[in-house]
Amino acid sequence: MTRSKRVVKADGLRGGKGVIVEGDHFVGSKQAKAFAAEAIEKFGRAVLEEKLVGVEFSLMSISDGKTVLHTVPVQDHKRAYNGDEGPNTGGMGTISGAEGMLPFLTPEIVAEAEQLNTNVISVIKETTGQPYIGVLFGGFMRTASGLKLIEYNCRFGDPESLNVLTLLQTDFSTVVEKAVTERLHELGKLDFDPRASVCHYLCPEGYPTNSVKNVPITAPTETESESGVAYFASVAKMGSELHLKGSRAVGCVGLGDTMTVAYAEAVQLKNQFGGQLFSRSDIGTKALTDSRTEYMNHLLDG
Repeated sequence: MTRSKRVVKADGLRGGKGVIVEGDHFVGSKQAKAFAAEAIEKFGRAVLEEKLVGVEFSLMSISDGKTVLHTVPVQDHKRAYNGDEGPNTGGMGTISGAEGMLPFLTPEIVAEAEQLNTNVISVIKETTGQPYIGVLFGGFMRTASGLKLIEYNCRFGDPESLNVLTLLQTDFSTVVEKAVTERLHELGKLDFDPRASVCHYLCPEGYPTNSVKNVPITAPTETESESGVAYFASVAKMGSELHLKGSRAVGCVGLGDTMTVAYAEAVQLKNQFGGQLFSRSDIGTKALTDSRTEYMNHLLDG
């Protein structure tokens, strides 16, 4: 019998870098134990999990404790470099498909994830007596044996939220107001732009392990249009200059009728920034998206 590969997870917030996977990040028990010991020293506990095989996606839902409204599925890209190489990061970029569907998913898989989010929110009320009001961010994986839940966060995902909130056509302040006053049922559903979206994060050179800091970058005068928007993150204004502060600096979101068009818009926007920055160039490309679809089909074919 072949032993399942292991995943070691720090039981605490590590900025998206708290998981190591056997075969990808470590080999053998010695490295696994060292990471677990570090996590235990910092958080008091580490979690040992079985490695799942499939394609990941995120689904965020908004709840007022009774009604749950769902956003579009998004896929994050954690590794720092093209081809999913390098260390894990907080997320180098994200994609969402036209009409709210990623090519390696099905409406049935997305509906199952939505139902799971709804069920969890219902059980929270049943077991605690308190309504869950806010965002439930589920990390899922489609495997050959069906949908699997990887983790939950009680917040918006980053960079997933950059895609979702750019596409959201329902007034966001209205969504928040109705959520906190337990009136989400009045909206019925959330409306989204049907276009695909691609987000590329511009990061300081050396990110995530040895980022340059406190150096200036240049930015275009216009950072928002009908086809894209740039979101400033870990930067600070120093006089008339923008300076890097060490983490992901600018999220550039492109929109298009197809992912290919959305990719081109994201690239066109990020190329207007200058300085000691880098980004992945493959997120949203047909080659990478097709490879994940083909991988999923291979798993399903057995």
